[in-house]
Amino acid sequence: MKSITILTALLAILLADDVQARDITLTSSDGTQLHAVYNEPAANKNCLGAVVLIHAEKRQAADWKYLSNRLNQLGFKTIAPDLRGHGQNIPEDAPAPTIQDSDYQAMVDDVRAALDYMASGEPEKLVAMGASLGANLVMHAAAADERVSNVILLSPGLNYHGVTSADALRQYGEREILIVVSDEDHYSAKTGLLLISEAAGESRLEVYHEAGHGTTMLNREPALEGLIVSWLLGTHHMDADSMFLPNPTMDLGNEEDIETTGPRLPAH
Repeated sequence: MKSITILTALLAILLADDVQARDITLTSSDGTQLHAVYNEPAANKNCLGAVVLIHAEKRQAADWKYLSNRLNQLGFKTIAPDLRGHGQNIPEDAPAPTIQDSDYQAMVDDVRAALDYMASGEPEKLVAMGASLGANLVMHAAAADERVSNVILLSPGLNYHGVTSADALRQYGEREILIVVSDEDHYSAKTGLLLISEAAGESRLEVYHEAGHGTTMLNREPALEGLIVSWLLGTHHMDADSMFLPNPTMDLGNEEDIETTGPRLPAH
C-alpha cells in the first residue's frame, strides 16, 4: 500500500511539472465575460498545436481536465471555456440562470472567442473539440473559420436547442473530422451516421458500445483517449480496415426519433 501511495505522489509531481495551467477570462463578441482554463506544455516541449475544448449543456470546463492534461503532456496547448450560463460564469451561491434559445445561438461566439485566443499564437494546428451541444457549437464555429483544420465531435446531434450540425458540416468542406458516438445513444448514433455520410474530407466515425453520452465516454471507454491522441498526431491511418462500418444488427431505435435534413436512414 505504501509503494502505491509513493507512486501516486510521484505521478502527481510529474503531471504538475508537465502541465502549466491557469484560469483566464475570455470576452465574447457581445461583451460577455467567460471563465476559461488554459493549459500549455512545459517550456521545454515543442508545441504540436492548439485544441479548444467545449463542454456539453449543463456541464463545465472541468469535464476536460484529464484529457487536457494528457494532451499537454504530448505537446498540445488547450483551452476549455465555461459557456455563458455555465460553470464558473455563474456567481457562487447563485441559482442556475434560465437559458433562452438566443443564448444557445450566442454560445457559438463563445467558441469563437476561444478559437481567437488560441489562434493568436499561430499554432501549426488548430483543433476544435466538443461534446453534445458543444459538438454542434464547435461545428458551427469551425465551419466559418478556415484556421480550424480538424474537429472532433463527441455525441453530436442534428439539432440541440436550434444549434444544428448538418449544414455546418457541409460548409466545413474537406477538412478533417472525427465523430464519436455510443450505440445506445440513438439520437447521436443516427446523427453520426448521417454526418459521416456527408463528410467531404478525411473522416472517421467511431461507435462504441454502451459508452454513454459526451464526455462520459472518456470515462467509460478506455480506448477513446487513445483514439483522440492518435487522430491528433496523425498516426491513425484511414484505410479501409480501420474505418467504421455500420453494423446491420446495431440497434439505433426508431427512425422517427430523429429529424433529418438529408437522406433518411434505414430503421434497424
